Amino acid sequence: MNSLSVQQPTLEHELARAGVARAELDEVITQVRLRLQSRQSVGNAISKLPMVPAGFTRAVQATENAWHRIDDEFGMLQSVEVAKLIGSSSPHRNIASDMRKRGQIVGVERLNRYLYPGFQFGADGAVKPAIKDLLTAAEAAGWTDASLVLWLCAPSGAFAGSRPVDHLDDDNMVQIAVSVMVTDW
Repeated sequence: MNSLSVQQPTLEHELARAGVARAELDEVITQVRLRLQSRQSVGNAISKLPMVPAGFTRAVQATENAWHRIDDEFGMLQSVEVAKLIGSSSPHRNIASDMRKRGQIVGVERLNRYLYPGFQFGADGAVKPAIKDLLTAAEAAGWTDASLVLWLCAPSGAFAGSRPVDHLDDDNMVQIAVSVMVTDW
């Protein structure tokens, strides 16, 4: 073998030369793999259904994206986390479930368990006063807890294009929400 043989650059060397950290490349590879797995999972699920309208999958994905944004911004708390947050000395999962059943907090079923959006709790862990009234109004209007949460976290003309969730502490918030809920479209 010739002592003047050319060394092949390593991947790390080429990444460094291009100004890309190995961790960044690994993250991109991970994201690509996740997207491919998601695409395959969605395709498998849809293949078991009868003909699906083209916009259906986009609507489902938009809703899932909304749930991810809600979780990222406010947290989607598990029942034990709710118990700790409200200051229970016994962090038992039944506390959140009982509060949800009594219409005191909003809980949404996601992946066969109930999760509780963090926006309904104040900095002190207390449930914001508007929540109980919003739940009562939503139930009267035939809205599910999930519909209420998605509406609260989306821009609304009733709030001049801002999100209702950003007005939970306003005096007239519940009154405006009720007027939206009872409007026939």
